[in-house]
Amino acid sequence: MTKFLHYSLLFILVAAPFAFGAVEPWAYGLMNALALGLLLLWSLERLWKKDLPPIAFPKTLMFMLGFLAVALLQLVRLPAAVVGFLSPAHISFLRQMNLGAFDSATTGSATLSLDPYLTSLAVVNLVCLLIYLFLFVQMLNQSAAQVRVEVDSASRHANSAVAAGENEEHSEQDSSEEASEEGSRHHWRRESTPPFLTILVFTIIIAGFVMALFGILEKLSGAKEIYWVRTLTHGGNLMGPFVNRDHFAGWLEMPFGLTLGLILFLRRRVPYWWLLAFSAVLMGTAILYSGSRGGMLCFAFQLVSAAILAFSTNEFNFSDSSFSLQAWRDSVRAFAPLLVIAGILVAVVLSIAYVGPDAVLGRLQDQLSADQRLPVWHDTLGIVKAYPLLGSGLGSFRTIFPHFQNHDYASRYLQAHNDYLQLLSETGIVGALLALAALFAVLTSGFLNCFHGSRFSIGARLGAILGILGLLLHSFFDFNLQIPSNALMFLVLCAVCLFR
Repeated sequence: MTKFLHYSLLFILVAAPFAFGAVEPWAYGLMNALALGLLLLWSLERLWKKDLPPIAFPKTLMFMLGFLAVALLQLVRLPAAVVGFLSPAHISFLRQMNLGAFDSATTGSATLSLDPYLTSLAVVNLVCLLIYLFLFVQMLNQSAAQVRVEVDSASRHANSAVAAGENEEHSEQDSSEEASEEGSRHHWRRESTPPFLTILVFTIIIAGFVMALFGILEKLSGAKEIYWVRTLTHGGNLMGPFVNRDHFAGWLEMPFGLTLGLILFLRRRVPYWWLLAFSAVLMGTAILYSGSRGGMLCFAFQLVSAAILAFSTNEFNFSDSSFSLQAWRDSVRAFAPLLVIAGILVAVVLSIAYVGPDAVLGRLQDQLSADQRLPVWHDTLGIVKAYPLLGSGLGSFRTIFPHFQNHDYASRYLQAHNDYLQLLSETGIVGALLALAALFAVLTSGFLNCFHGSRFSIGARLGAILGILGLLLHSFFDFNLQIPSNALMFLVLCAVCLFR
């Protein structure tokens, strides 16, 4: 049952972005149904097996459940007096739209959400995404607990072997003890990484590699259809399986950050290190080649962050003035992570120069997107001012925004193109503070968890932090967290930070 849960979760994680980002009703409906089914199977396994580790429930999830509670409160029908007290603008808006009849300020009832249907849909999607987060945390913790049992058993066996050799001669005893200790250390390094974490990380990196390769080949072919067969009926700037190139870059930023973390902390200690570096180059090339300026900014941010991280995690010793071949090798090895980051940047630039720099340079020369989005952000602030405490309702932006437009737009805006402003407008100060508290707790937990575990685990956690920070930066200019596949990948990286 556990293996089935593992591979089912991995399949959904990989399939979601290739299903057009899971933005279509059939895709996110199937994702939600599978989430409920896997939760049921996990519950049955907990009832059937009695030797499983305790259920892991990080305190961070409390903030997320608090945010969910705010969204559920928006669906509750409350007396008009209560609604008017919590959000005075609600009553006047409903009266203007003839969506509620109120004889006086104290009669009638209404929901805090101005579009209960869209809020209900958003709540269902949020619940299912949190189920995925919960299941990934459980699977990672269960795998880690199993490894700890195996390592403890191996350590006891090694100690017994050393104790059994105490009657031998002193020289043989020392040799045996050193060999046992060395074997124990190698065993720890080999076994301390939870197997599911290893499978999960490499699945994400391979998916990122395939996504990057597909996106580059699709753009080089000049395709105007997704998968060369699916025509865009409402316009867009496709890249890979995504209608919007910004969402392609946003999804790819997360595997890219994860790969950088492993490159920094494995440092050629494994035979596949060069494959990781090549994957990072390909993903970085695809992000830039997509033409997403938010993706370009986040790519630069992640590289700079990785360079700072590489410098801060090395011990550079310049006190020894004597020169030797070994000293030179040690110096090169110390600077190797920084050289790798620089090498990835150079390789990406050369790749862009080879496949065609016009896609990148042309986008950089275009008028800044902020010039077009600033009016949208300004009008969104009008919603925030009208519904400051609990917002207009999760998912209701597309309904309420036209009533706050003070500018003429060439097309209808269904999203604010700024996840933070949209979050504030839909859930108010209360919801926004809970969401930000959850993000802060995730990043703090990820950083603190980096102080124990194998190099692979540390690299995976720091890579997850780089991926999370990259998407959070991109969220200032786009709505990646509104895309189900991107939100799912984001929460999986959160799970990597949270598990112990």
